[in-house]
Amino acid sequence: MKNLVLILTIAFSSLLTAQEALQPVPLQETEKIVNSGYVVVVTTDPNLAKTQEQYDIFENGRKYFAERNIQPYLVTPQSVQSFFKEKTERFMKFGDYQKLQQADSDFVVIILDKDFNRKYISETPITPMQISEVMD
Repeated sequence: MKNLVLILTIAFSSLLTAQEALQPVPLQETEKIVNSGYVVVVTTDPNLAKTQEQYDIFENGRKYFAERNIQPYLVTPQSVQSFFKEKTERFMKFGDYQKLQQADSDFVVIILDKDFNRKYISETPITPMQISEVMD
């Protein structure tokens, strides 16, 4: 009787182990494809109220930009600088300032894809949600 119980125990444990091995491995959720790009704020003066408002929106959306590899830049007639880097070691060639600037405007937000194609332009500050709609 002991031998029969031992054989049944071994048989059932082997069967359970085999069933466990046959269980499908749960698939992990695939990550959403992120379209990286650039958000360029073109302004005649970095101290304009609209520029400061856009800066605050970017500051609050830092995590959003980091997760999507989107680089926000500030372009003035004097310089091109990253919003989130203290040093401007990464100089981007966005073309002539006058071509980026719209007529009769001193503040423009331009969204460029990773190939520097213009996808969106606005004369008012825009939120990360609006940027997301354009980039997706």
